[in-house]
Amino acid sequence: MPANGRRLDLAELKQEILGAPQLGSALCQKGPILADRLLDALTEYSGTRSAIAEFSTALITLGLGALVFQTLTPGVISMAPGVAAQVARGDAIANFPLGPTLGAGWYGVFSVDPTPMQLALTVCVLMALGALVTSFAGVFADPIQSRMGIHHRRLKRLSETFEAEIGGQQDKRFIAREHALARVFDIWDAAMSLLKMLRG
Repeated sequence: MPANGRRLDLAELKQEILGAPQLGSALCQKGPILADRLLDALTEYSGTRSAIAEFSTALITLGLGALVFQTLTPGVISMAPGVAAQVARGDAIANFPLGPTLGAGWYGVFSVDPTPMQLALTVCVLMALGALVTSFAGVFADPIQSRMGIHHRRLKRLSETFEAEIGGQQDKRFIAREHALARVFDIWDAAMSLLKMLRG
């Protein structure tokens, strides 16, 4: 980071790499190509934090769905219908003509479906809450990863990639597996939502 505390963008970081005296001989041979490959590894490495945050949020959503709705909800899309149904039921009970006590009994027997507006609003609220949880997921995920040695192993893989790239071993690329974890939950969530929609 520069002395004025301003963040480096990728172009500036590339210039810093190209000017690094420790990479002198390797840069003489490969120049910008080496810098690009090192930047790719750094970008992949830095993206693991957001991927783990998404994964942690998906686990929280899954746990809440199992606890509250007794069903698997790997994302906010699959959780939204259950939450919207509870909101619709609560509104219907509160506005029951004979009072909420009789309303609770009535809607305990007869279900009430959420309106499209309630469903859309629920999705928006859950997405906002999911984004908030994701922003702070590192507070919980980082100590767990540190305790399990995940941070150390990931950093070691990055270091090995750098050494291989500088040494001319082109086949040693840094691949963050954490991105796949987050996408698995996204695909699962989309598949469950599509299945529910097809079932009607």
